[in-house]
Amino acid sequence: MTGSVPLQTFYQPKRVVMNITNPIILALAVSASALAVSAADETTNTQRRNATELPSTRRDPLSRSQLGTLERASQLIASSLVDPGGEKLGKVKDLAVDLEAGRVLEVVVVAGGVIGVGEKLTALPPDLASRSESGVKVSTDLEKLKSAPDFDLDQWAEGTEQTSIEARRRHFAGGSAGQASTLDRDHRAGGKGVSESPRYVERASRLIGMQVNSLTGDKVGKVEDLVVDLGAGRVIQVVVSTGGFLGIGDELSAVPPSVFRYGADRGTLVLQAGREVVQSAPRFKDADWSQQNSADQVGEVYRAYGVKPYFETRVAADNSQRNLRDRKSSSLTPLDQGNSESDIKITAEIRRKINREEGLSVAAKNIKVITVNGRVTLRGPVQAMREKERIESIANGVAGVEQVNNELEVITETK
Repeated sequence: MTGSVPLQTFYQPKRVVMNITNPIILALAVSASALAVSAADETTNTQRRNATELPSTRRDPLSRSQLGTLERASQLIASSLVDPGGEKLGKVKDLAVDLEAGRVLEVVVVAGGVIGVGEKLTALPPDLASRSESGVKVSTDLEKLKSAPDFDLDQWAEGTEQTSIEARRRHFAGGSAGQASTLDRDHRAGGKGVSESPRYVERASRLIGMQVNSLTGDKVGKVEDLVVDLGAGRVIQVVVSTGGFLGIGDELSAVPPSVFRYGADRGTLVLQAGREVVQSAPRFKDADWSQQNSADQVGEVYRAYGVKPYFETRVAADNSQRNLRDRKSSSLTPLDQGNSESDIKITAEIRRKINREEGLSVAAKNIKVITVNGRVTLRGPVQAMREKERIESIANGVAGVEQVNNELEVITETK
């Protein structure tokens, strides 16, 4: 056979069945045909994918249900901007944030130049950026950055209009107006259409330090930082100093971004939750930032404020593995919390009573409480057996609780 013989020739029954009688030769011929077809199919599929996908759509966070790498916005701002090879391209100037929608719309960067001369200020989609040891790594090059549409910090409102954002996305996606970036498709999946303009876009650097007030006008504290999943274009949590508001000293509260609204002057934020909700929700000390990045922790924060975690809603359509998962209490996480009004109320009431209980350690007050159909599971570390027993007693005393599975772990027994 020669290279010019059409692939269809191998599938003509007369040539395969009538002319080849040796079973060994027949097997080799069939195997070769199968390999040729497989290679041809794979080549065709690859060509189709390459023809329809843009560089910025190859990493699709919609296909994963887990959180990405969580970063503090304050540590991203002013970081070096590097290419995939680690070569410095510039630096990160800021993040463009639609806080109420929980979105990081763009990463504002300055590229090239020497001591401020010849610098290029632009913005790129967050799904092109990721944290690396040398700074913020972007999946583009200096030439692409320098040829991108300008971004004028003094014209912030115009620069963050939907048309301006779309123009920059098309530039970094290869200039095709007919294709959407990962963030665009993420907007659609989250119910926020591509054509819908952002509500209000603010600099992350201005949000950090902004005063937070309660619904009654009392000062809650200030924004200490934003926790973002850069690759997914998401603001995960807004960290607020709430110790003074609650009268419990220097403590921080992580709050879902959707729980905030801007004040009338847009110079303040208004927390759409009462004091009791904040008091019953998880809190942490400034020294414990490294413990605030797990899916369990984020899920518990969202549940405490009655918000469904966005990463839970992005699970792919095929949930067969999840449906077949062992549903024993030992496998439960805060993401398994029941969504019924009664389950949410039970969890909130248990957390409220635990936080009001005097004599419990910080670890005990931050244990995981998961309620599913009235059955409560308690998980996490406590410092003494008396704390484990006391928390179980509190849970059993809440109306509507049918059963309590106490899986609390005593890490330090005190006498």
